[in-house]
Amino acid sequence: MGFEDPQEKITKPEGIGFETPLGKTFQSVDIDFPERDLAIKDAFKEHPELKGVIAKARDFKVESPGAFNGILLGNMGVKSTEGDSLDLTAEKLHYHIYFAAHELRQEQPEKMEERYAALSTCGIVYDKTRKCFYMSVRPSDSQEQASMVDAPGGVLNPDFEDADPFATIKNRFDKKLGLQPANIVSMGLERIFDAHYSLYNVAMYGEVEDKAPTTEEGQFETIPLDKVEEFLLGDRLTSPARATILLTLSQDQFEESGWGKERVKKIMES
Repeated sequence: MGFEDPQEKITKPEGIGFETPLGKTFQSVDIDFPERDLAIKDAFKEHPELKGVIAKARDFKVESPGAFNGILLGNMGVKSTEGDSLDLTAEKLHYHIYFAAHELRQEQPEKMEERYAALSTCGIVYDKTRKCFYMSVRPSDSQEQASMVDAPGGVLNPDFEDADPFATIKNRFDKKLGLQPANIVSMGLERIFDAHYSLYNVAMYGEVEDKAPTTEEGQFETIPLDKVEEFLLGDRLTSPARATILLTLSQDQFEESGWGKERVKKIMES
């Protein structure tokens, strides 16, 4: 499959944005959050949607009793992107309230805005020798976006790896891809709000050399650098996967392949 001028055809993905400079990387990510959980009355103060959130949260608990129902981070803010450290602020949220707020946001986006959004991490691995990217694939029996190419990751939970994006993504790379990149950096913060997601992703990047994923076939996807345009123009990528690929391609090392921050900037402004 080929395209005469894919640069003109790739347009800004709906619901995706970047909160940090394109092409920049960070060696550390510091997240400042309080000990106390954010109370729902404080989160939705003076908002008539409060009853709707409580009702949807109650339904979610009944319908999905096995779903994670603990603490996650969200409602983030960017303190600094200076130097090689990304400094963020966040609050402790409850997963069932996050899910309820996300559901209500689809019905009343103008009222809910981006309140009670989760802070997560996701990543991508690049094989320098084979010149390809490795990403995970959602299970074929998943209730949502089954079999789609995804960016391995997960919500940042203070009770898991101390909400450290680097420790969390190492765990996810190992679990989803069977890979353990030696050097991992953060590429910044992605904003993703659509029918499936209400979150900000701390995007992570790792490299390997001539080492394919060791998980079972069908659990990962290999994306050759010279075929990445086809994936961006196709319909197999989840929003986090699409955002993470674009953020990766904004890095200077991919300029010689026709990418780099200026091209990605044009796509995001289209």
